[in-house]
Amino acid sequence: MNMTILTTYVNTVHSVQPRKQFRCSLFITGSSRVLTSMARLREDLLDTIEPNFGLLDDLVALSVLTYRQRQDVDSVKAVYKKNSCILDCLTTEELCVKFLEALNKTNQAHVVNLITNRDTTVLRRITV
Repeated sequence: MNMTILTTYVNTVHSVQPRKQFRCSLFITGSSRVLTSMARLREDLLDTIEPNFGLLDDLVALSVLTYRQRQDVDSVKAVYKKNSCILDCLTTEELCVKFLEALNKTNQAHVVNLITNRDTTVLRRITV
């Protein structure tokens, strides 16, 4: 069984305490589970992903997109078309897992949950 561990850091806000950062690891099993799920959910993802507020920077930093691919995505005006360009670049499971990491970094955990078919508490390990 193949298992991929996606680790990200989540900032939380509490009314009394200052912001704390938690390390989260999502355990994703199966050799092409994420890729398959993303293909199945493509139409929903086109309207759900927010590419304009840091996601593209993180995708380049994680080597999911090349700088030229990022320029291609930036040249498109409509958000759903940008998302289509991004999804077209996700051709391997490894790239998809890095994409999930970038989504988490840009506060789009709801999209990760949609893709991985999880709610916010299932299969997540949080350590303080």
